[in-house]
Amino acid sequence: MTTWFSQFRSAKYQTVHWLLWTLVELPIVFQCLLFSVGGVLMILVELLGWQEISWIDQTLWQTLVTALVFVPSFLLLFWLEFRRGRRWAAQSQPLQAESVWARYFPYLIPVLYGWSLWTLTWLLPDWESQFMIAFFPFLPFLPLLGMVALSGTAAFWLPVIHSGIYLLAATAFATGTWKSGRLAVRFDWRVLCVCALLGLLVAASSVQEWIRYHSLLHEDPQYPALLENRYTHRYRPFANDSAKNLTPLRQSPALRFTSDFPRLDGATALFPIYAAAAQALYAPPEFVGMQARLEFEENVQCSTTPRAYDRLIDGHVDLIFAAAPSKAQEALAAEKGLQFTLTPFAQEAFVFLVNAQNPVNGLSVEQIRAIYSGQTNDWKDVGGLPEKIMPFQREANSGSQTVMEKFVMRELALRKPLEEERIEGMGGLVRSVADYRNYKNALGYSFRFYVTKMNSAPGIKLLEIDGVAPTVENIRAGRYPLTETVYMVTIKDRPQSGHTRQLQDWFLSEAGQQLVEDVGYVGLASQ
Repeated sequence: MTTWFSQFRSAKYQTVHWLLWTLVELPIVFQCLLFSVGGVLMILVELLGWQEISWIDQTLWQTLVTALVFVPSFLLLFWLEFRRGRRWAAQSQPLQAESVWARYFPYLIPVLYGWSLWTLTWLLPDWESQFMIAFFPFLPFLPLLGMVALSGTAAFWLPVIHSGIYLLAATAFATGTWKSGRLAVRFDWRVLCVCALLGLLVAASSVQEWIRYHSLLHEDPQYPALLENRYTHRYRPFANDSAKNLTPLRQSPALRFTSDFPRLDGATALFPIYAAAAQALYAPPEFVGMQARLEFEENVQCSTTPRAYDRLIDGHVDLIFAAAPSKAQEALAAEKGLQFTLTPFAQEAFVFLVNAQNPVNGLSVEQIRAIYSGQTNDWKDVGGLPEKIMPFQREANSGSQTVMEKFVMRELALRKPLEEERIEGMGGLVRSVADYRNYKNALGYSFRFYVTKMNSAPGIKLLEIDGVAPTVENIRAGRYPLTETVYMVTIKDRPQSGHTRQLQDWFLSEAGQQLVEDVGYVGLASQ
């Protein structure tokens, strides 16, 4: 046993021993220290009532708590590694000549491995696979990274935490052995090469991060985005304040549902229409008991166009209100042997919007097609100032994106959309198509009612298209070239309740079309 132990402590097995330490034991030791310090701090916070101090700024408080947890943990780790270095030196032969590579290889290799994968992942085109691959080097610190993920900054701190802990431990161990005065170190060119390579990887990754950061959009409070689901809560039927936000019927309805309520869903921009109809035609909750309020809310949803089509295909709703389906939505229905039935019930203008300070007041359809296909890139080419056009797009399969692809671009392919990064869920970064931001050189599109009534933002101007403004009068007269039909959509040959068919018929009646007009759309009867 003694012979085996001495062999294990010899130079031949030293690297294996240290690798086991750095890859397994060191992460466990540090995380035990961290969570122990954090637990003690939380007990103190609870006992002393520090969480009730309201005058401390929230950001300052979070920074202070983080420092009180991490700083003592780092100091304890440094002390333990310093002691381990001194003990190792004391057990070795006096003035034993040992290479830097043999002594610090276990600390450098995990850092090199981590930064190598982190740098290479930026070359992958798929955003989700980048972080899946980059995650593997950091598995030993999974509990710690899970804790950091809750703060929404996990992706940024992956290489920093990983390499920082290893380098701190290596520094502490080197300090301990140096203080002992017993071990000599021979210079090794391999260490120099590894350090140079590590420096290049850090520099390359930093440059990639800088390029990625400046090529993507980020939240800017000066230029709010037009997000689809931000204001729908104001139009929820049967809510306490719904009466002041939903358009009432001009006369008492001849139709009233007291059971077997049609399950509705649809586009954000159309929610005020079918929510107002449900408010008027569905029996109020007090008629059937307050417990029915949740049932009413479940029967009238607004999950946006893509989700509404999915729910219709899956049979979770009976009827949706939306623009015509995209090719992908039609293909998904066809895969399941289904076909959509589209019933027109209103007209709406598909509009293009710019900053109010933009001197351009109108574009032709062909100019729009040239911009969004990438043929035109500067505002001076369409009568504006010499500035690069920033053309925003919408989420795939959304109502506005489908109209843009099918009825504006037609056979032309859209250019690569502007993208943004945001943090969702457990701190994960998500890259998505950027919604409209009202920069001075921006160009975006949506539906007239949505950008003028539901989510009107200051400093936005709607463009004339082919010299015609998107007004209700021009839509009604058929002059506006991008007037689109919106539909009630069901599944062909799928059994429907009588109430669902009655609701569709009601929307096509004089009362239903009057509601469409009163909400702010253009009814079919006025065409």
